[in-house]
Amino acid sequence: MRLKARWVFPISSPPIEDGVVAVEGDRIAFVGASLPGRTHPEGGVSRGSPLHPVIDLGDAVLLPGLVNAHCHLEYSALRGLTTPKLPFTEWVKEVTRETASLSKGDVQSGVSRGVEALIRGGTTTLADHVHPDAGAFETPFRRVVFWEVLGAHEGRARESLDKARVREQAEGGHASPHSLYAVHEEILEEMFEGTGQHSIHVLESADEDRFFRRQDGPLAVYVQERGGDLSFPMSSPVAWLLHGAGRTRGSPLLIVHGNHLNTAEIGILRGSGASVIHCPGSHQFFGHKRFPLEDLRAAGVRVALGTDSLASNEDLSMLREMRLLKETYPALADAEVLRMATIEGARALGMEKEIGSIEIGKKADLIAVRPNLFEGKEVVFSLIDGKVILNHV
Repeated sequence: MRLKARWVFPISSPPIEDGVVAVEGDRIAFVGASLPGRTHPEGGVSRGSPLHPVIDLGDAVLLPGLVNAHCHLEYSALRGLTTPKLPFTEWVKEVTRETASLSKGDVQSGVSRGVEALIRGGTTTLADHVHPDAGAFETPFRRVVFWEVLGAHEGRARESLDKARVREQAEGGHASPHSLYAVHEEILEEMFEGTGQHSIHVLESADEDRFFRRQDGPLAVYVQERGGDLSFPMSSPVAWLLHGAGRTRGSPLLIVHGNHLNTAEIGILRGSGASVIHCPGSHQFFGHKRFPLEDLRAAGVRVALGTDSLASNEDLSMLREMRLLKETYPALADAEVLRMATIEGARALGMEKEIGSIEIGKKADLIAVRPNLFEGKEVVFSLIDGKVILNHV
Protein backbone atom coordinates (compact mmCIF):
# COMPACT_ATOMS: atom_id res chain seq x y z
CA MET A 1 0.00 0.00 0.00
CA ARG A 2 1.24 3.49 -0.92
CA LEU A 3 -0.21 6.59 0.74
CA LYS A 4 0.18 10.04 -0.82
CA ALA A 5 -0.68 13.27 0.99
CA ARG A 6 -0.19 17.02 0.65
CA TRP A 7 1.88 16.87 3.83
CA VAL A 8 3.49 14.03 5.76
CA PHE A 9 4.52 14.76 9.37
CA PRO A 10 6.94 11.99 10.42
CA ILE A 11 7.59 13.61 13.88
CA SER A 12 11.14 12.23 13.94
CA SER A 13 12.11 14.39 10.95
CA PRO A 14 10.87 17.59 9.25
CA PRO A 15 7.48 17.65 7.47
CA ILE A 16 7.48 16.44 3.86
CA GLU A 17 5.49 18.33 1.26
CA ASP A 18 3.72 16.07 -1.26
CA GLY A 19 4.95 13.09 0.73
CA VAL A 20 4.59 9.36 0.35
CA VAL A 21 4.50 6.54 2.89
CA ALA A 22 4.73 2.93 1.77
CA VAL A 23 3.35 0.11 3.92
CA GLU A 24 4.34 -3.53 3.66
CA GLY A 25 2.24 -5.80 5.86
CA ASP A 26 1.99 -4.17 9.27
CA ARG A 27 5.18 -2.08 8.92
CA ILE A 28 6.27 1.17 7.34
CA ALA A 29 8.59 0.43 4.42
CA PHE A 30 9.26 3.89 2.99
CA VAL A 31 8.87 7.57 3.90
CA GLY A 32 9.80 10.24 1.41
CA ALA A 33 8.91 12.86 -1.16
CA SER A 34 8.49 10.62 -4.19
CA LEU A 35 6.60 7.44 -4.85
CA PRO A 36 8.91 4.41 -4.59
CA GLY A 37 8.78 1.77 -7.24
CA ARG A 38 8.78 -1.96 -6.61
CA THR A 39 10.65 -4.52 -8.67
CA HIS A 40 8.77 -7.79 -9.11
CA PRO A 41 10.47 -11.16 -9.65
CA GLU A 42 9.28 -11.19 -13.29
CA GLY A 43 10.95 -7.83 -13.83
CA GLY A 44 9.60 -4.31 -14.19
CA VAL A 45 8.58 -1.66 -11.73
CA SER A 46 5.08 -1.19 -10.33
CA ARG A 47 3.85 2.20 -9.13
CA GLY A 48 0.26 1.29 -8.36
CA SER A 49 -0.46 -2.32 -9.14
CA PRO A 50 -3.41 -4.12 -7.54
CA LEU A 51 -0.92 -5.74 -5.20
CA HIS A 52 0.40 -2.34 -4.13
CA PRO A 53 -2.44 0.14 -4.49
CA VAL A 54 -1.91 3.87 -4.22
CA ILE A 55 -4.31 5.78 -1.96
CA ASP A 56 -4.22 9.48 -2.71
CA LEU A 57 -5.29 11.31 0.45
CA GLY A 58 -5.33 14.61 -1.39
CA ASP A 59 -5.02 17.88 0.52
CA ALA A 60 -4.53 16.17 3.86
CA VAL A 61 -1.94 15.89 6.60
CA LEU A 62 -0.67 12.34 7.15
CA LEU A 63 0.41 11.72 10.74
CA PRO A 64 1.44 8.84 12.96
CA GLY A 65 -1.58 7.50 14.82
CA LEU A 66 -2.31 9.43 18.00
CA VAL A 67 -1.45 7.87 21.35
CA ASN A 68 -4.21 8.36 23.93
CA ALA A 69 -2.21 7.86 27.10
CA HIS A 70 -5.16 7.84 29.50
CA CYS A 71 -8.75 6.72 29.09
CA HIS A 72 -11.54 4.80 30.85
CA LEU A 73 -13.39 3.40 27.85
CA GLU A 74 -15.77 1.40 30.05
CA TYR A 75 -17.23 4.69 31.39
CA SER A 76 -18.42 5.77 27.94
CA ALA A 77 -22.07 5.09 28.86
CA LEU A 78 -21.84 7.83 31.50
CA ARG A 79 -21.72 10.63 28.93
CA GLY A 80 -24.26 13.27 29.95
CA LEU A 81 -24.95 11.57 33.31
CA THR A 82 -22.34 13.49 35.31
CA THR A 83 -22.20 17.15 36.31
CA PRO A 84 -19.51 19.53 35.01
CA LYS A 85 -17.72 21.72 37.58
CA LEU A 86 -18.95 19.52 40.44
CA PRO A 87 -16.49 19.33 43.37
CA PHE A 88 -14.29 16.29 42.76
CA THR A 89 -15.41 14.12 45.68
CA GLU A 90 -19.06 14.78 44.85
CA TRP A 91 -18.33 13.79 41.26
CA VAL A 92 -16.74 10.51 42.46
CA LYS A 93 -19.93 9.74 44.39
CA GLU A 94 -22.04 10.64 41.35
CA VAL A 95 -20.00 8.33 39.10
CA THR A 96 -20.35 5.51 41.64
CA ARG A 97 -24.14 5.93 41.76
CA GLU A 98 -24.60 6.22 38.01
CA THR A 99 -22.29 3.29 37.23
CA ALA A 100 -24.29 1.06 39.58
CA SER A 101 -27.45 1.89 37.63
CA LEU A 102 -26.06 0.79 34.25
CA SER A 103 -26.90 -2.58 32.73
CA LYS A 104 -24.33 -4.71 30.90
CA GLY A 105 -26.05 -3.67 27.69
CA ASP A 106 -25.69 0.00 28.59
CA VAL A 107 -21.98 -0.46 29.21
CA GLN A 108 -21.43 -2.35 25.97
CA SER A 109 -23.35 0.20 23.91
CA GLY A 110 -21.34 2.96 25.55
CA VAL A 111 -18.09 1.19 24.74
CA SER A 112 -19.13 0.85 21.09
CA ARG A 113 -19.88 4.58 20.89
CA GLY A 114 -16.62 5.33 22.65
CA VAL A 115 -14.65 3.25 20.16
CA GLU A 116 -16.25 5.15 17.29
CA ALA A 117 -15.38 8.49 18.93
CA LEU A 118 -11.78 7.41 19.48
CA ILE A 119 -11.39 6.39 15.83
CA ARG A 120 -12.91 9.65 14.58
CA GLY A 121 -10.57 11.57 16.88
CA GLY A 122 -7.38 9.89 15.67
CA THR A 123 -6.51 7.40 18.42
CA THR A 124 -4.64 4.31 17.28
CA THR A 125 -3.03 3.37 20.62
CA LEU A 126 -5.03 3.49 23.83
CA ALA A 127 -3.93 3.28 27.47
CA ASP A 128 -7.16 2.07 29.03
CA HIS A 129 -7.97 1.84 32.75
CA VAL A 130 -10.37 -1.06 33.36
CA HIS A 131 -11.96 -2.48 36.51
CA PRO A 132 -10.79 -6.08 36.93
CA ASP A 133 -14.37 -7.39 37.17
CA ALA A 134 -15.48 -5.67 33.95
CA GLY A 135 -16.64 -7.71 30.99
CA ALA A 136 -14.23 -8.31 28.12
CA PHE A 137 -14.51 -6.31 24.91
CA GLU A 138 -12.50 -6.01 21.73
CA THR A 139 -11.28 -2.80 20.11
CA PRO A 140 -9.38 -2.11 16.87
CA PHE A 141 -6.71 -0.17 18.77
CA ARG A 142 -3.29 -1.04 20.00
CA ARG A 143 -4.66 -1.21 23.56
CA VAL A 144 -2.59 -1.19 26.74
CA VAL A 145 -4.83 -2.22 29.65
CA PHE A 146 -4.25 -1.14 33.23
CA TRP A 147 -6.36 -3.35 35.51
CA GLU A 148 -7.38 -0.76 38.05
CA VAL A 149 -7.05 -1.84 41.68
CA LEU A 150 -9.37 -0.07 44.15
CA GLY A 151 -10.05 -0.46 47.85
CA ALA A 152 -9.45 1.92 50.72
CA HIS A 153 -10.21 -1.00 53.06
CA GLU A 154 -7.50 -3.66 53.03
CA GLY A 155 -9.90 -6.54 52.40
CA ARG A 156 -11.52 -4.87 49.40
CA ALA A 157 -8.12 -3.85 48.03
CA ARG A 158 -6.87 -7.44 48.36
CA GLU A 159 -9.89 -8.77 46.50
CA SER A 160 -9.45 -6.19 43.74
CA LEU A 161 -5.73 -6.95 43.39
CA ASP A 162 -6.37 -10.70 43.19
CA LYS A 163 -8.88 -10.15 40.38
CA ALA A 164 -6.53 -7.78 38.60
CA ARG A 165 -3.73 -10.33 38.69
CA VAL A 166 -5.99 -13.02 37.25
CA ARG A 167 -6.91 -10.72 34.35
CA GLU A 168 -3.28 -9.72 33.90
CA GLN A 169 -2.18 -13.33 33.64
CA ALA A 170 -5.03 -14.32 31.31
CA GLU A 171 -5.25 -11.26 29.07
CA GLY A 172 -2.05 -9.28 29.50
CA GLY A 173 -1.86 -5.69 30.63
CA HIS A 174 -0.79 -4.41 34.03
CA ALA A 175 -2.34 -4.50 37.51
CA SER A 176 -2.08 -0.90 38.68
CA PRO A 177 -3.49 1.18 41.57
CA HIS A 178 -6.21 3.66 40.66
CA SER A 179 -4.56 6.18 42.98
CA LEU A 180 -2.63 6.29 46.24
CA TYR A 181 -5.61 7.52 48.28
CA ALA A 182 -8.02 4.84 46.98
CA VAL A 183 -5.91 1.74 47.73
CA HIS A 184 -4.91 0.49 51.19
CA GLU A 185 -1.26 1.16 52.05
CA GLU A 186 -0.35 -2.50 52.60
CA ILE A 187 -1.66 -3.45 49.16
CA LEU A 188 0.06 -0.48 47.55
CA GLU A 189 3.42 -1.54 48.95
CA GLU A 190 2.88 -5.08 47.72
CA MET A 191 2.01 -3.87 44.23
CA PHE A 192 5.25 -1.91 44.00
CA GLU A 193 7.49 -4.79 45.07
CA GLY A 194 7.91 -5.92 41.46
CA THR A 195 8.81 -4.10 38.26
CA GLY A 196 5.39 -3.80 36.65
CA GLN A 197 4.22 -0.77 34.72
CA HIS A 198 1.87 1.56 36.60
CA SER A 199 -0.51 4.32 35.55
CA ILE A 200 -1.80 6.22 38.59
CA HIS A 201 -4.08 9.19 39.18
CA VAL A 202 -1.97 11.66 41.17
CA LEU A 203 -2.90 15.09 42.57
CA GLU A 204 -5.77 15.54 40.16
CA SER A 205 -7.99 17.79 42.28
CA ALA A 206 -8.01 20.30 45.11
CA ASP A 207 -9.70 17.64 47.26
CA GLU A 208 -6.81 15.22 46.70
CA ASP A 209 -4.25 17.95 47.29
CA ARG A 210 -5.90 18.68 50.64
CA PHE A 211 -6.07 14.96 51.47
CA PHE A 212 -2.30 14.56 51.18
CA ARG A 213 -1.11 17.93 52.44
CA ARG A 214 -3.48 18.31 55.40
CA GLN A 215 -5.13 14.89 55.87
CA ASP A 216 -8.61 16.41 55.90
CA GLY A 217 -11.37 17.67 53.61
CA PRO A 218 -14.18 15.94 51.69
CA LEU A 219 -11.98 13.29 50.08
CA ALA A 220 -10.52 12.36 53.47
CA VAL A 221 -14.03 11.94 54.87
CA TYR A 222 -15.02 9.81 51.87
CA VAL A 223 -11.95 7.56 52.20
CA GLN A 224 -12.76 7.01 55.88
CA GLU A 225 -16.37 6.22 55.00
CA ARG A 226 -15.07 3.57 52.59
CA GLY A 227 -13.06 1.89 55.34
CA GLY A 228 -9.71 3.61 54.79
CA ASP A 229 -7.63 5.79 57.07
CA LEU A 230 -5.46 8.88 56.81
CA SER A 231 -2.15 7.33 57.84
CA PHE A 232 -0.41 7.62 54.46
CA PRO A 233 3.29 7.89 55.36
CA MET A 234 4.15 10.94 53.24
CA SER A 235 2.40 14.23 52.45
CA SER A 236 3.69 13.95 48.88
CA PRO A 237 2.44 11.05 46.74
CA VAL A 238 5.22 11.80 44.25
CA ALA A 239 7.88 11.47 46.94
CA TRP A 240 6.36 8.13 47.95
CA LEU A 241 6.32 6.90 44.34
CA LEU A 242 9.88 7.90 43.55
CA HIS A 243 11.69 7.74 46.90
CA GLY A 244 9.43 5.94 49.37
CA ALA A 245 8.13 2.40 49.70
CA GLY A 246 6.43 2.75 46.32
CA ARG A 247 9.57 3.69 44.42
CA THR A 248 9.49 2.38 40.89
CA ARG A 249 12.16 0.00 39.68
CA GLY A 250 12.91 0.82 36.06
CA SER A 251 9.45 0.27 34.57
CA PRO A 252 7.48 3.11 32.98
CA LEU A 253 5.48 5.19 35.47
CA LEU A 254 2.56 7.27 34.25
CA ILE A 255 1.40 10.03 36.58
CA VAL A 256 -2.09 10.91 35.40
CA HIS A 257 -3.29 14.53 35.74
CA GLY A 258 -0.80 16.03 38.24
CA ASN A 259 -2.69 19.33 38.33
CA HIS A 260 -1.50 20.09 41.86
CA LEU A 261 2.15 19.10 41.51
CA ASN A 262 4.27 21.57 43.46
CA THR A 263 7.77 22.82 42.72
CA ALA A 264 9.45 20.21 44.91
CA GLU A 265 7.52 17.37 43.27
CA ILE A 266 8.37 18.58 39.78
CA GLY A 267 11.99 18.59 40.95
CA ILE A 268 11.62 14.98 42.08
CA LEU A 269 10.23 14.04 38.66
CA ARG A 270 13.19 15.65 36.89
CA GLY A 271 15.32 12.87 35.44
CA SER A 272 13.14 10.11 36.92
CA GLY A 273 11.87 8.80 33.59
CA ALA A 274 8.27 9.15 34.78
CA SER A 275 5.72 10.75 32.49
CA VAL A 276 2.85 13.10 33.35
CA ILE A 277 -0.36 12.58 31.39
CA HIS A 278 -2.44 15.71 30.85
CA CYS A 279 -6.11 15.47 29.83
CA PRO A 280 -7.18 18.96 28.65
CA GLY A 281 -10.87 18.09 28.12
CA SER A 282 -11.24 16.56 31.57
CA HIS A 283 -9.32 19.48 33.04
CA GLN A 284 -11.84 21.86 31.47
CA PHE A 285 -14.79 19.73 32.63
CA PHE A 286 -13.78 20.13 36.28
CA GLY A 287 -12.39 23.66 36.05
CA HIS A 288 -9.17 22.58 37.76
CA LYS A 289 -6.37 25.02 38.54
CA ARG A 290 -3.94 25.63 35.68
CA PHE A 291 -1.93 22.57 34.76
CA PRO A 292 1.80 23.27 35.40
CA LEU A 293 2.89 22.56 31.84
CA GLU A 294 5.50 25.30 31.65
CA ASP A 295 7.20 24.17 34.87
CA LEU A 296 7.19 20.52 33.82
CA ARG A 297 8.68 21.32 30.43
CA ALA A 298 11.31 23.58 32.00
CA ALA A 299 12.31 20.67 34.24
CA GLY A 300 12.52 18.31 31.27
CA VAL A 301 9.64 16.12 32.48
CA ARG A 302 7.86 14.23 29.71
CA VAL A 303 4.22 15.27 29.20
CA ALA A 304 1.81 13.25 27.05
CA LEU A 305 -1.90 13.64 26.34
CA GLY A 306 -5.01 11.61 27.09
CA THR A 307 -8.78 12.06 26.93
CA ASP A 308 -9.83 10.53 30.25
CA SER A 309 -13.43 9.24 30.06
CA LEU A 310 -16.84 10.43 28.92
CA ALA A 311 -17.73 10.71 32.60
CA SER A 312 -15.46 13.78 32.70
CA ASN A 313 -15.16 14.86 29.08
CA GLU A 314 -17.62 15.63 26.30
CA ASP A 315 -15.63 13.74 23.65
CA LEU A 316 -12.87 11.16 23.25
CA SER A 317 -11.20 12.95 20.35
CA MET A 318 -7.45 13.36 20.66
CA LEU A 319 -7.66 16.04 17.97
CA ARG A 320 -9.89 18.02 20.34
CA GLU A 321 -7.42 17.50 23.21
CA MET A 322 -4.68 18.96 21.01
CA ARG A 323 -6.82 21.98 20.14
CA LEU A 324 -7.73 22.60 23.78
CA LEU A 325 -4.07 22.43 24.75
CA LYS A 326 -3.14 24.91 22.03
CA GLU A 327 -5.92 27.28 23.14
CA THR A 328 -4.68 27.22 26.74
CA TYR A 329 -0.99 27.50 25.84
CA PRO A 330 -0.91 29.53 22.59
CA ALA A 331 2.85 29.98 22.80
CA LEU A 332 3.35 26.22 22.58
CA ALA A 333 4.62 25.30 19.12
CA ASP A 334 2.33 23.17 16.97
CA ALA A 335 5.10 20.62 16.61
CA GLU A 336 5.34 20.26 20.40
CA VAL A 337 1.60 19.72 20.72
CA LEU A 338 1.81 17.01 18.09
CA ARG A 339 4.77 15.36 19.82
CA MET A 340 2.79 15.21 23.08
CA ALA A 341 0.01 13.37 21.22
CA THR A 342 2.34 10.92 19.47
CA ILE A 343 5.94 10.10 20.35
CA GLU A 344 5.76 11.34 23.96
CA GLY A 345 2.76 9.11 24.59
CA ALA A 346 4.62 6.22 22.98
CA ARG A 347 7.61 6.86 25.24
CA ALA A 348 5.38 7.09 28.29
CA LEU A 349 4.13 3.59 27.50
CA GLY A 350 7.58 2.25 26.64
CA MET A 351 6.50 1.70 23.01
CA GLU A 352 8.56 4.32 21.19
CA LYS A 353 10.44 1.70 19.14
CA GLU A 354 7.15 0.55 17.59
CA ILE A 355 4.85 3.56 17.34
CA GLY A 356 4.68 7.35 17.72
CA SER A 357 6.45 8.45 14.53
CA ILE A 358 6.53 7.59 10.84
CA GLU A 359 9.80 5.70 10.40
CA ILE A 360 10.85 2.71 8.36
CA GLY A 361 10.35 -0.48 10.38
CA LYS A 362 7.80 0.95 12.79
CA LYS A 363 4.21 -0.23 12.97
CA ALA A 364 1.94 1.09 10.24
CA ASP A 365 -0.35 3.16 12.49
CA LEU A 366 -1.27 6.24 10.45
CA ILE A 367 -4.05 8.83 10.25
CA ALA A 368 -4.94 11.58 7.78
CA VAL A 369 -6.58 14.85 8.79
CA ARG A 370 -8.19 17.60 6.70
CA PRO A 371 -7.85 20.51 6.17
CA ASN A 372 -4.97 20.88 8.61
CA LEU A 373 -3.72 19.79 11.98
CA PHE A 374 -5.74 22.09 14.25
CA GLU A 375 -8.82 22.75 12.10
CA GLY A 376 -9.60 19.14 11.26
CA LYS A 377 -12.23 17.82 13.66
CA GLU A 378 -12.15 14.24 12.45
CA VAL A 379 -9.76 11.99 10.61
CA VAL A 380 -10.53 11.00 7.03
CA PHE A 381 -8.31 7.92 7.01
CA SER A 382 -6.98 5.60 9.69
CA LEU A 383 -4.60 2.67 9.47
CA ILE A 384 -3.77 0.44 12.44
CA ASP A 385 -1.25 -2.39 12.10
CA GLY A 386 -1.39 -1.91 8.34
CA LYS A 387 -5.17 -2.43 8.24
CA VAL A 388 -7.57 0.24 7.05
CA ILE A 389 -9.92 1.10 9.95
CA LEU A 390 -11.54 4.18 8.43
CA ASN A 391 -11.55 5.60 4.91
CA HIS A 392 -13.51 8.76 4.07
CA VAL A 393 -11.17 9.85 1.29
